[in-house]
Amino acid sequence: MEYLPQMKVICFVNDFRYAYDWMTRKMIEADIYPAGDSIRYPVWAWYQWEGKRKRRDMRKGGHAKRGEKIVQLTIDIDDKDVLLSDFDLFHYPLNYWYLPSDEEDDADFESTYTNAGFTWHDLSDFQIQSNEMLLLRDRIVKSWDQIFNLSKEDEGWAIRKVEN
Repeated sequence: MEYLPQMKVICFVNDFRYAYDWMTRKMIEADIYPAGDSIRYPVWAWYQWEGKRKRRDMRKGGHAKRGEKIVQLTIDIDDKDVLLSDFDLFHYPLNYWYLPSDEEDDADFESTYTNAGFTWHDLSDFQIQSNEMLLLRDRIVKSWDQIFNLSKEDEGWAIRKVEN
């Protein structure tokens, strides 16, 4: 597995750096983003909202404090310069979660890491460096490619309740 070089990060990305580095790598692989030493993070925008509208409903909560004025921008970008991904499913890379293809795959992955002696929390503990863990992490990262399938939906079963 190839990793991105160290990058200077100016904004809040530090908390989710691995996921943003991964997305940047995917953009480079798709020949959307220039490779090089001075890689910057992509600009995020909604192409569609709730699979139907092209425009997000700004009256819904979560955008700004109640009563605060906000602006929604429309931007025109050539299709060849865009990497579309599912906003909700991007939470899997953000949280370093495995994105199963179905319930059977989810059960298989859980069985694989528990049989190797690991817990769900161990998967994101980068102090653990074993061959088994590296294989599990490779499988996690490969599972994220599903976020580019815009017809895939998280049917609720895939978001597991994290053990305390």
